[in-house]
Amino acid sequence: QARAVPMAPFAYRLTDASAQTGDGRFLVISYHFKGRECLPDPVERARDQLRGGTPPGGEHIERLVELVHDARGVHPTGAPPTWLRLEAEARNWEGLVRIDARLHGLLGALLVTDRWPLAAQGTLFAYVPIASATSAPDVTGSPPCRRRRARRR
Repeated sequence: QARAVPMAPFAYRLTDASAQTGDGRFLVISYHFKGRECLPDPVERARDQLRGGTPPGGEHIERLVELVHDARGVHPTGAPPTWLRLEAEARNWEGLVRIDARLHGLLGALLVTDRWPLAAQGTLFAYVPIASATSAPDVTGSPPCRRRRARRR
């Protein structure tokens, strides 16, 4: 049976969430695009910088954030966000699956989105490596994403 769970305020739109791990942790896609009326929250950007992560620039935001569901409700774990490499046009990532196969050297997430009407790039899949909870997160670089082809006009 569904029930309401308290959740900490969140600065940007959440478009999907992964399944919870055994300790209640899960990833969410946090998204903001410049077509909205409001600009990215400068307070949230400052908090990210204090946590060791910095937005890669631009007016849109594409990131993965780790949350935890515990006795207090749902709230950020405090881990820095994993920033996605931005392109000129924001991608509205709509699907997320967390991959935890450390025995095989994989710890990350699969993301998916598409364009409607279908453009030349069609569906986009991306594997995004993330730092494990036991290692220092790597927020200095951007994870690889498949580059889209330029649209013909």
